[in-house]
Amino acid sequence: DNSKINPALDETLADMKAGEKRMVIAPSEVAYGLSGFYARSIPGKKRFVIPPGTSLIYEIEVIEIK
Repeated sequence: DNSKINPALDETLADMKAGEKRMVIAPSEVAYGLSGFYARSIPGKKRFVIPPGTSLIYEIEVIEIK
C-alpha cells in the first residue's frame, strides 16, 4: 500500500460519501505507532510532528468525490 495516510483514516475514507461527516479515533497502533511522524527538513535530525505512541482524533467531512 502506497498510501501517505495512516490505515485508520484510509479505511474510513474508503466508504464515506459526499456530504458525510465522521469523527475517527485512531489509537497509536493504527496511526503512526512507535515510529511517530517527523518532518525531514533537517538532514540527519528528526523533528517530530506526531510523537511515537500518540493516538489521533480526526474530524472528517467529505465535500466532493470526483
